[in-house]
Amino acid sequence: MLTSHQMGKSSLIVRLVERLRTQGLRTVVIDLTAFGCDLTAFQWYYALSQRIGHQLHLEDAFDAFWSNHQSLSPFERFSQALEQIAFKSVPERLIFFIDEVDLLGSLPFSPDDFLRAVHAVAR
Repeated sequence: MLTSHQMGKSSLIVRLVERLRTQGLRTVVIDLTAFGCDLTAFQWYYALSQRIGHQLHLEDAFDAFWSNHQSLSPFERFSQALEQIAFKSVPERLIFFIDEVDLLGSLPFSPDDFLRAVHAVAR
């Protein structure tokens, strides 16, 4: 859902997440304003992974993955951690909400890999 600022998107996400959780579905909400924009790709993808790990109660597994796969690029660590930890550890379908996606354009690195990954899993 894309629309201008102050149009109630965040409030809608909160209500929708609440409803989905009462139906037994797992959700992850990522508010990109929490990360800031003056980060390296490593810092940004690590923060993103930590947020997802925290919400899924898989912080230790995500931390271990990041420590054990230092030869991978930040995006590869992020995407492989999702595949190997989150998607395998959570039996139900995961629903991700990404709020303030327009902030991706402010990052000092290209978010193209991230956007392609989001598009690929959204199919």
